[in-house]
Amino acid sequence: YAGSLSLTLLSAPAGYGKTTLLSVIPALLPNYHLTWITLDTEDNDPIGFMGLLVSSLQRLHPDCGRSIWPLISGGEISEYGMRRAMNILMNDIMQYLPDPLILVLDDLHYVTEPVVHATLDYLLDKLPPDLHIIISTRYDPPLRLARLAARRQLGELRRADLGFSTHEAGQLLNDTLKLSLSPAEVDALQARTEGWPGILCLLAGPLERLGDPENRAQMMEAITSSD
Repeated sequence: YAGSLSLTLLSAPAGYGKTTLLSVIPALLPNYHLTWITLDTEDNDPIGFMGLLVSSLQRLHPDCGRSIWPLISGGEISEYGMRRAMNILMNDIMQYLPDPLILVLDDLHYVTEPVVHATLDYLLDKLPPDLHIIISTRYDPPLRLARLAARRQLGELRRADLGFSTHEAGQLLNDTLKLSLSPAEVDALQARTEGWPGILCLLAGPLERLGDPENRAQMMEAITSSD
């Protein structure tokens, strides 16, 4: 998904392996430089978000974003001020940072501040040519995704893409977790969970503890017939 795209969006509930997938980026794209921000509720303000972004990029080059600190040190910043800071940062990215570059924003669902979303939209609209952004989130952020999609600048991986197929569920449950389930049991679990990796792992624990075939069959019946 890198290259000509501006944004790759990983949007799925918890337990679908978004962060695990992101962790293999260095192996998948060895020619790309990578900087990573993991967000939480404490980062839900414009100054904190901009500070995290600058600090992350300064790990690649200490001069990137240096002149932004005075702009965000006053305790408050407007949407206009965030755009001004972002313009400076984009110029610094092109001047100081190696390319191509991937910026990962993991767990963006924790950020609900409209000014931050507007700033991200501004960045995506004027993105430096060798910068690619990857967003991981439990639900779609209020960004102008349709606009990016119309420009063919948006790549998407969603619940259906990240869910396990029956074959992949079998590899997890039998090859990795050694449960020795029958093909019919694997198929039933995959269908019941819609391939949700996190739930498959949670179910594996009690299935492993029920060594008796009759008890396991009763649990499988309960899983597949319950609401």
